[in-house]
Amino acid sequence: MDDVWRSCLWPQDGSGRMVYGVDRVSPDKCPLAVCQSRPKMERLDRSYDPLAQRTKMVQYGALPIIVDDGRVRVLLITSRETRRWIIPKGWPHKKLSPSAVAALEAFEEAGLEGRVAEQPMAVFSYIKRLKSGKCVTCQVQTYLFQVDRELDEWPEKDQRERRWMSPDEAALLVSDDGLVAVLRDLGRLAEMA
Repeated sequence: MDDVWRSCLWPQDGSGRMVYGVDRVSPDKCPLAVCQSRPKMERLDRSYDPLAQRTKMVQYGALPIIVDDGRVRVLLITSRETRRWIIPKGWPHKKLSPSAVAALEAFEEAGLEGRVAEQPMAVFSYIKRLKSGKCVTCQVQTYLFQVDRELDEWPEKDQRERRWMSPDEAALLVSDDGLVAVLRDLGRLAEMA
């Protein structure tokens, strides 16, 4: 992955807090208008979770984007069982890096090909009910995924719907509070660009 994508990230600071904004971005090298003239955003503590006593697990997600006429658009998909609007995400694979897992999920769940950032742009948590009925807190490391191509056929086509929209529209459709915050912040950054 080239240096351009390494600079397009929102790092986590290690304290469990989500950090939005970029400390090391070079705006003149970034292919995304959203990265232009981006101020450092405040650190937001969304770590309080009344269900945090439950088992925590990690997933890797892709936030698919395109820039259309200078406007950032994001792609959401529906979950298979509840039909909620989500981003493509999945469990770790032993032989794949976290960013490669995110790219694989974008292909399998949404039929997308493109370029994935090497570092997560955000981290959010949500409660997932497993097939066993057990609830777990999943921490989703979210990778920016610039879409180059949408496929007409993909592995989970018959199980999901996909839709392009603005980050603000997407924030209104998703139900996971952490993902809502990520999308709203992306929308604010896009407006500043």
